[in-house]
Amino acid sequence: KINVEKIIQLSPLSQTKLLRKIMIKIVLSRIKNQGNEGAEGSAPVFHWVTVGDSSAAGHGNAYSQSYKSILQTTVSSIFQSAGIEFVASNRAGSTFSGMEVAFCTKEMFGADVDVLSWDFMPLDTNHFDPLSNSQGMDPLLFGERVGMTYYPQLPFLYFLGKATGVEMQQQLGALENRGVGFAMMTDALREVV
Repeated sequence: KINVEKIIQLSPLSQTKLLRKIMIKIVLSRIKNQGNEGAEGSAPVFHWVTVGDSSAAGHGNAYSQSYKSILQTTVSSIFQSAGIEFVASNRAGSTFSGMEVAFCTKEMFGADVDVLSWDFMPLDTNHFDPLSNSQGMDPLLFGERVGMTYYPQLPFLYFLGKATGVEMQQQLGALENRGVGFAMMTDALREVV
């Protein structure tokens, strides 16, 4: 048994938002499959998109060892048992900056995204400069754009950064209160990866 709190930091409100997304997919699966058990293409899709730099893209690793591939292999059967097709897409690359991605989310990832995973290495330590490519500020801009671009179907935001400082915690809380659920990697998991 895995204790989720040891690997993912998320508030009760964001946990509810993520569970609601999954429950909606399960209900859609039940509705679609009434009388169509086993029909090809009848399962709703839970779409996880990873965006980030070359590290997130898995450059230097075998494709099967990339984060996206391991995620796909690990959770697909769990989702399938609930009648949901899990699709993990890797849209990371070495030429992206966080700022570019924050402004072009729908064009880059499509309209049907359930989780957007944000994985950029910090290039500096200035988390309060809005033009910074730091791990801290770009996810906030990204979350704001996601809320405007994808409304009313708000993707869940997962980022591998660390929310440091009271101001960042308040900004993330405000983002969550406007409808975007989010989670972060815990320090314990960060030490492993």
